[in-house]
Amino acid sequence: MIQVLYFASFRETLGLDQEKMDIKPNQTIVDLIEILKSRGETWQAIFNADIPVLCARNQDMVDFNETIQDGDEIAFFPPVTGG
Repeated sequence: MIQVLYFASFRETLGLDQEKMDIKPNQTIVDLIEILKSRGETWQAIFNADIPVLCARNQDMVDFNETIQDGDEIAFFPPVTGG
């Protein structure tokens, strides 16, 4: 089982800040995103290729081809700017 976290506008749009999910062996973050997108339009809008999405695995920034392991924490968030 993994913990999936949603931050900033993703959390607001989804009305969800975290959830636990079961994963199959050797799934990647790309696979996880496809599972999430299958939930419907709101999820598809969040993970649309035109919208930048950043991802961290166990609090380290990762590429979407990264393999997920049981017990991982996966966080999704939009790019953040500040001043």
